[in-house]
Amino acid sequence: MDTNPILIIQMQRLGDVVLTFPLLGWLERLFPDTPRWILGEEPFYKGLLPLSPRAVYFSSEAGPALQKRTYSAVINLSHRPESLRLAGLLQTQTRLGLYETPEGGRHIGGDWQLYRASLTRNNRHNRYHWADLNALDIIPRKILASTRWPAPRPFSPARSGHIGLFVGASQPEKRPDASFWIDLTRRLLTAGHRPVLLGGKAEVALGREVAGALKAPSLNLCGRFSIKELAEFVARLDLFVTPDTGPMHVAAWTGTPTLNLSIGPVNAWETGPFSQGHLVLRPRLSCAGCWECVHESVRCKNRLSAREIMPLVQTALMKGREAAARLELPGWEVCLTARDGYGLYSLIQAGNGKQPPSAHTALSRFWQAFFGNALGYLPPEALDAARKTLETEFPSLIPPLAQSAAALTRHIAAALKSRARNDRGMFRDFSLGFIPALRPLSSYASMLLMNGDFSRAAFARALDLAERLVF
Repeated sequence: MDTNPILIIQMQRLGDVVLTFPLLGWLERLFPDTPRWILGEEPFYKGLLPLSPRAVYFSSEAGPALQKRTYSAVINLSHRPESLRLAGLLQTQTRLGLYETPEGGRHIGGDWQLYRASLTRNNRHNRYHWADLNALDIIPRKILASTRWPAPRPFSPARSGHIGLFVGASQPEKRPDASFWIDLTRRLLTAGHRPVLLGGKAEVALGREVAGALKAPSLNLCGRFSIKELAEFVARLDLFVTPDTGPMHVAAWTGTPTLNLSIGPVNAWETGPFSQGHLVLRPRLSCAGCWECVHESVRCKNRLSAREIMPLVQTALMKGREAAARLELPGWEVCLTARDGYGLYSLIQAGNGKQPPSAHTALSRFWQAFFGNALGYLPPEALDAARKTLETEFPSLIPPLAQSAAALTRHIAAALKSRARNDRGMFRDFSLGFIPALRPLSSYASMLLMNGDFSRAAFARALDLAERLVF
């Protein structure tokens, strides 16, 4: 890598900015003499500058000026139209992520960025964290596997004594209702703790409702802090209890012990607290980790009970997070965030009435290993182990999976013949035409062909991937 800057385009929201920090850390280790630049939205990154690994930040208005430079790599982690156009215009040796050509065509650079795009409405079996996916096209396994991110600090009676409750989320389905927060806050107060209600401007009314029901307005700090002030405040908390939010990532990055209530259309494997040692509460439901809830009511959210969560909070504070992860909560999994032997994000159960692997779990592990091996990150033995588990523990899955894989191979081959006849009817997204268990591959193959403009090389790669799926 030369000394021209690496430019990361990150024009998304607060949590996305924080999940770019690991990539910055890895780039500094891999290319210590290469400047690292980030183009982002100033309202989100400005307050986080004290927490960021070393980098130079530019606001989105700097796009025209940045076009005057040459870059050793451009990594676009945004999907906004202006970021696509800029990513396609910049002069660079390496272009990763979504970009737009001068002719108006859209393409995705990088196998792993293509994999990430293939997860849209199709992430049921994904086990790669967004922060890892930001990096896998450029950071080798030896760097990821040897990186040790700081664990959250242990509880200390000398600290603030405050427990932060972040009451909001980007969607109502992703956060508990006011009744949950009222009950949990009351229980914390009764037990002698000092809870505080946190949230942005969008949560002011919710915070007022919760505090009003408890007749304790001093608990409500919703809407009081800037991003910088919020980061400073959560860094002093003993525990941060939160649904999937940007502030959750801020808290975890500062080392604040975090309990992630992973409810609604979120996949904790993708967006859970990134560093190891935080707690994640996940529902034991077949639909957990969905892209979008299809039920009349959000079942995982509705079953969340402050009475059940209170022992988890108490144990985490008094005995540590490992002890909390061993608690048995009927209908829930309590996980600790971790890194596996290959340096990838992982969720582990340290007891908690640990259940035998489900078919969904085995399939998810298999697809993680399949793509990890096919895209050059995981060794063959990782795939062999995941395949053997699937074949041994869930043999009934193998015939339909093998038959569907053969059908996918035939479809791609027929589409190649169609290409020769200039008949583009088979070139649409065909991923949903296969059983759900195969859709990680059918979606990736479909994206691969479209991204490669249906070239012979793209067809060859898609066929190679389909033919790898042999049982």
